[in-house]
Amino acid sequence: MLRNSSRAFRLTETFGSSSSRAACFYVRGPAVLSRCRTITTTNASEIDQRKRLTSELKDAMKSKNTFASTVLRSVLAEVYSADKNPSGPISSSQIISILRKAVTRRTDSAVQFSAASRPELAETEKREADYLAALLPPLMSEADIDTTLQKLADEHNLPSPAWPDPKRSIGLLSKAFFSQVDGSLVDSQTVRKRAQAILESRVKKDQ
Repeated sequence: MLRNSSRAFRLTETFGSSSSRAACFYVRGPAVLSRCRTITTTNASEIDQRKRLTSELKDAMKSKNTFASTVLRSVLAEVYSADKNPSGPISSSQIISILRKAVTRRTDSAVQFSAASRPELAETEKREADYLAALLPPLMSEADIDTTLQKLADEHNLPSPAWPDPKRSIGLLSKAFFSQVDGSLVDSQTVRKRAQAILESRVKKDQ
Protein backbone atom coordinates (compact mmCIF):
# COMPACT_ATOMS: atom_id res chain seq x y z
CA MET A 1 0.00 0.00 0.00
CA LEU A 2 2.76 2.43 0.94
CA ARG A 3 4.69 1.58 -2.22
CA ASN A 4 1.68 2.34 -4.42
CA SER A 5 0.99 5.60 -2.59
CA SER A 6 4.60 6.72 -3.02
CA ARG A 7 4.54 5.87 -6.72
CA ALA A 8 1.30 7.79 -7.19
CA PHE A 9 2.79 10.81 -5.45
CA ARG A 10 5.84 10.81 -7.71
CA LEU A 11 3.56 10.67 -10.72
CA THR A 12 1.59 13.61 -9.38
CA GLU A 13 4.81 15.60 -9.10
CA THR A 14 5.96 14.51 -12.54
CA PHE A 15 2.77 15.53 -14.26
CA GLY A 16 1.82 18.38 -11.94
CA SER A 17 3.21 20.99 -14.32
CA SER A 18 0.51 20.12 -16.83
CA SER A 19 -2.98 20.70 -15.49
CA SER A 20 -4.53 18.57 -18.22
CA ARG A 21 -2.36 15.60 -17.34
CA ALA A 22 -2.87 16.14 -13.62
CA ALA A 23 -6.60 15.65 -14.20
CA CYS A 24 -6.07 11.91 -14.19
CA PHE A 25 -5.58 12.17 -10.44
CA TYR A 26 -8.73 14.23 -9.89
CA VAL A 27 -11.52 12.50 -11.74
CA ARG A 28 -13.12 9.26 -10.64
CA GLY A 29 -15.07 6.70 -12.58
CA PRO A 30 -16.00 7.05 -16.25
CA ALA A 31 -14.89 10.69 -16.44
CA VAL A 32 -11.19 9.73 -16.21
CA LEU A 33 -9.46 10.81 -19.39
CA SER A 34 -8.47 7.89 -21.61
CA ARG A 35 -4.82 8.94 -21.81
CA CYS A 36 -4.61 8.84 -18.03
CA ARG A 37 -5.83 5.27 -17.73
CA THR A 38 -2.51 4.05 -19.07
CA ILE A 39 -0.68 5.88 -16.26
CA THR A 40 -2.76 5.53 -13.10
CA THR A 41 -6.27 5.96 -11.73
CA THR A 42 -5.08 6.89 -8.24
CA ASN A 43 -6.86 9.95 -6.87
CA ALA A 44 -4.47 12.56 -5.45
CA SER A 45 -6.46 12.75 -2.24
CA GLU A 46 -6.05 8.99 -1.72
CA ILE A 47 -2.35 9.51 -1.09
CA ASP A 48 -1.85 9.31 2.67
CA GLN A 49 -1.67 13.03 3.39
CA ARG A 50 -1.45 12.39 7.13
CA LYS A 51 1.71 10.31 6.73
CA ARG A 52 3.11 12.86 4.34
CA LEU A 53 2.62 15.72 6.82
CA THR A 54 4.08 13.78 9.72
CA SER A 55 7.03 12.74 7.54
CA GLU A 56 7.59 16.38 6.57
CA LEU A 57 7.50 17.30 10.26
CA LYS A 58 10.07 14.64 11.16
CA ASP A 59 12.36 15.86 8.40
CA ALA A 60 11.96 19.45 9.56
CA MET A 61 12.78 18.49 13.13
CA LYS A 62 15.84 16.50 12.05
CA SER A 63 17.14 19.44 10.02
CA LYS A 64 16.22 21.83 12.87
CA ASN A 65 13.98 23.83 10.56
CA THR A 66 12.02 25.73 13.21
CA PHE A 67 9.88 27.57 10.67
CA ALA A 68 8.66 24.41 8.92
CA SER A 69 8.21 22.54 12.21
CA THR A 70 6.00 25.30 13.64
CA VAL A 71 3.82 25.58 10.54
CA LEU A 72 3.40 21.82 10.19
CA ARG A 73 2.54 21.41 13.88
CA SER A 74 -0.18 24.05 13.57
CA VAL A 75 -1.78 22.21 10.65
CA LEU A 76 -1.46 18.80 12.28
CA ALA A 77 -3.10 20.23 15.41
CA GLU A 78 -6.12 21.08 13.25
CA VAL A 79 -6.08 17.58 11.78
CA TYR A 80 -5.95 15.92 15.20
CA SER A 81 -8.73 18.17 16.44
CA ALA A 82 -10.90 17.18 13.46
CA ASP A 83 -10.12 13.51 14.20
CA LYS A 84 -12.18 13.80 17.38
CA ASN A 85 -15.46 13.86 15.46
CA PRO A 86 -17.80 10.87 15.98
CA SER A 87 -16.88 9.26 12.66
CA GLY A 88 -13.24 8.95 13.68
CA PRO A 89 -10.01 10.04 11.91
CA ILE A 90 -10.60 12.28 8.91
CA SER A 91 -9.68 11.29 5.36
CA SER A 92 -6.83 12.53 3.21
CA SER A 93 -9.37 14.53 1.20
CA GLN A 94 -10.46 16.33 4.37
CA ILE A 95 -6.83 16.96 5.31
CA ILE A 96 -6.31 18.60 1.91
CA SER A 97 -9.31 20.84 2.66
CA ILE A 98 -7.74 21.83 5.98
CA LEU A 99 -4.49 22.66 4.19
CA ARG A 100 -6.28 24.81 1.62
CA LYS A 101 -8.14 26.71 4.34
CA ALA A 102 -4.87 27.23 6.19
CA VAL A 103 -3.33 28.73 3.06
CA THR A 104 -6.36 30.99 2.54
CA ARG A 105 -6.28 32.22 6.15
CA ARG A 106 -2.61 33.10 5.96
CA THR A 107 -3.02 34.78 2.58
CA ASP A 108 -5.90 36.90 3.92
CA SER A 109 -3.90 37.77 7.04
CA ALA A 110 -0.96 38.87 4.89
CA VAL A 111 -3.22 41.28 3.02
CA GLN A 112 -4.62 42.67 6.28
CA PHE A 113 -1.17 43.13 7.82
CA SER A 114 0.02 44.89 4.67
CA ALA A 115 -2.96 47.24 4.83
CA ALA A 116 -2.12 47.93 8.48
CA SER A 117 1.49 48.79 7.56
CA ARG A 118 2.90 45.70 9.26
CA PRO A 119 5.13 44.35 6.46
CA GLU A 120 7.13 42.03 8.74
CA LEU A 121 3.98 40.21 9.87
CA ALA A 122 2.62 40.19 6.32
CA GLU A 123 5.83 38.56 5.10
CA THR A 124 5.61 35.85 7.78
CA GLU A 125 2.02 35.01 6.82
CA LYS A 126 2.88 34.97 3.12
CA ARG A 127 5.89 32.73 3.72
CA GLU A 128 3.76 30.25 5.68
CA ALA A 129 1.05 30.33 2.99
CA ASP A 130 3.62 29.63 0.27
CA TYR A 131 5.12 26.77 2.28
CA LEU A 132 1.75 25.07 2.83
CA ALA A 133 0.64 25.69 -0.76
CA ALA A 134 3.67 23.70 -1.94
CA LEU A 135 2.32 20.68 -0.03
CA LEU A 136 -1.00 20.73 -1.87
CA PRO A 137 -1.83 18.75 -5.02
CA PRO A 138 -2.63 21.05 -7.97
CA LEU A 139 -6.21 22.18 -8.45
CA MET A 140 -8.10 20.83 -11.43
CA SER A 141 -7.75 23.27 -14.33
CA GLU A 142 -10.68 25.23 -15.72
CA ALA A 143 -10.29 23.41 -19.03
CA ASP A 144 -10.62 20.00 -17.34
CA ILE A 145 -13.56 21.24 -15.28
CA ASP A 146 -15.27 22.30 -18.52
CA THR A 147 -14.58 18.92 -20.15
CA THR A 148 -16.17 17.06 -17.24
CA LEU A 149 -19.14 19.45 -16.98
CA GLN A 150 -19.85 19.21 -20.72
CA LYS A 151 -19.80 15.42 -20.55
CA LEU A 152 -22.14 15.38 -17.55
CA ALA A 153 -24.48 17.92 -19.13
CA ASP A 154 -24.78 15.58 -22.13
CA GLU A 155 -25.38 12.55 -19.92
CA HIS A 156 -28.08 14.28 -17.87
CA ASN A 157 -29.61 16.20 -20.78
CA LEU A 158 -29.05 19.59 -19.15
CA PRO A 159 -30.50 22.14 -19.36
CA SER A 160 -33.81 20.28 -19.48
CA PRO A 161 -37.32 21.63 -20.16
CA ALA A 162 -38.34 19.68 -17.06
CA TRP A 163 -36.32 22.13 -14.96
CA PRO A 164 -36.87 25.62 -16.40
CA ASP A 165 -35.28 27.24 -13.35
CA PRO A 166 -31.59 27.88 -14.28
CA LYS A 167 -30.51 27.63 -10.63
CA ARG A 168 -31.93 24.12 -10.41
CA SER A 169 -30.06 23.02 -13.53
CA ILE A 170 -26.84 24.52 -12.21
CA GLY A 171 -27.38 22.72 -8.91
CA LEU A 172 -28.03 19.39 -10.63
CA LEU A 173 -24.96 19.73 -12.85
CA SER A 174 -22.76 20.74 -9.92
CA LYS A 175 -24.05 17.81 -7.87
CA ALA A 176 -23.28 15.40 -10.71
CA PHE A 177 -19.80 16.90 -11.00
CA PHE A 178 -18.97 16.47 -7.34
CA SER A 179 -20.24 12.90 -7.38
CA GLN A 180 -17.29 12.13 -9.67
CA VAL A 181 -14.66 14.68 -8.67
CA ASP A 182 -13.02 15.07 -5.27
CA GLY A 183 -14.18 18.40 -3.89
CA SER A 184 -10.85 19.09 -2.19
CA LEU A 185 -9.11 19.17 -5.58
CA VAL A 186 -11.25 21.84 -7.24
CA ASP A 187 -12.39 25.36 -6.50
CA SER A 188 -16.14 25.09 -5.85
CA GLN A 189 -16.83 28.65 -6.99
CA THR A 190 -15.07 27.99 -10.29
CA VAL A 191 -17.14 24.83 -10.80
CA ARG A 192 -20.41 26.69 -10.22
CA LYS A 193 -19.33 29.58 -12.46
CA ARG A 194 -18.34 27.24 -15.28
CA ALA A 195 -21.53 25.16 -14.86
CA GLN A 196 -23.59 28.32 -15.24
CA ALA A 197 -21.63 29.47 -18.31
CA ILE A 198 -21.89 26.07 -19.99
CA LEU A 199 -25.63 25.80 -19.40
CA GLU A 200 -26.22 29.36 -20.64
CA SER A 201 -24.24 28.67 -23.82
CA ARG A 202 -26.32 25.54 -24.43
CA VAL A 203 -29.56 27.50 -24.06
CA LYS A 204 -28.37 30.10 -26.57
CA LYS A 205 -27.28 27.37 -28.97
CA ASP A 206 -30.76 25.78 -28.88
CA GLN A 207 -32.56 29.08 -29.49
